[in-house]
Amino acid sequence: MRIAQGGKVNLKPLGQVDINQVLDIERETFGDYAWDAEMFRAFDNLPSREILVGFLTKDSSPCCYLGLYRSQRTVEIITIVVEDLCRNQGIGTELVSRVEVSMLHTRRRVAHAIISETNELGCEFFKSLGYQSRIVHIEDVMSDEDDVTDSIEFYKNIHTEPHNRIGRYYQDDLKNFRV
Repeated sequence: MRIAQGGKVNLKPLGQVDINQVLDIERETFGDYAWDAEMFRAFDNLPSREILVGFLTKDSSPCCYLGLYRSQRTVEIITIVVEDLCRNQGIGTELVSRVEVSMLHTRRRVAHAIISETNELGCEFFKSLGYQSRIVHIEDVMSDEDDVTDSIEFYKNIHTEPHNRIGRYYQDDLKNFRV
């Protein structure tokens, strides 16, 4: 079992050397719905989008990743995935906290994520971090049919403090972390 020593995850942009290990985590998590390498590259190459990969130590393989979309006033957490063996150790909370803290240094004031209403774990995760929710209707652009699904948008106004004290721990790390 991999354990987050000290609770600190090192983040860096997705690189070619990380893609296969990130794909393993993606397939383990999403099965038939997993993105492939081309989808990751396409997302990462779009303006205002970025995939950050997390490592427990400098020499370890990735344990998590986070996909972000940045607009002028908001940051959308497109995906947040933690490797199965590293779950329930606060890594997801740490990732979201770092996004929130980094927003304090920008004009972006709303963090949000859209989660399928069937993703109970994801919904509970964002609720536990103090995010508010509302039902939204999402059109499935990948479908040949006119499919509209109900999803839940979780959102949080970021003013002066992130949801917990982890943010203060990362003030020095934010020099290289861009949201």
